[in-house]
Amino acid sequence: MASDRSPQRRLAAIRRTITPTGWRPAVGFALVVLVVSIVPVPGGASHGTVFPTVGSVQIDPFVVSHFLASAILAALCHRSLADRNRTDPSACAASVRRRSRRRILTTAAIAVAIAAGYGAAIETVQIPVPWRSGGLSDAAINAIGALSGVFARSVRAWAKTGESEVR
Repeated sequence: MASDRSPQRRLAAIRRTITPTGWRPAVGFALVVLVVSIVPVPGGASHGTVFPTVGSVQIDPFVVSHFLASAILAALCHRSLADRNRTDPSACAASVRRRSRRRILTTAAIAVAIAAGYGAAIETVQIPVPWRSGGLSDAAINAIGALSGVFARSVRAWAKTGESEVR
């Protein structure tokens, strides 16, 4: 009978962590964002368009859509990365604690980089498309949305579990 630390069990654990099933929501959402970012906008906004206001602040729906799409994509990427980085139950508790803080920050940084980079790539793809425009301001909004999405997911997971490590 194989022990918990046998090579076969470790290999099976590694295979479970690197399977693409955890990435399906993130990849699916990224494809939806790509398609929506390239298709023509019916009745697209023109200069002088009046946007809805909340209090005294005008809300640009395109800014909100950039922000929310990046936030959702970053949260999905963060979830996939956190699932991949779950700790092996047979690992030494002291080594888990030492690596925990660095792993949390690394996972968050990678998720933000993926979502912000994807947003910047989308903006670059939009430049030659005649009915779309890509810009640095949109890429910056994407990056802020990515940071916000990872932060919101981390806070939600921490509040739900009460643990310092987001899973």
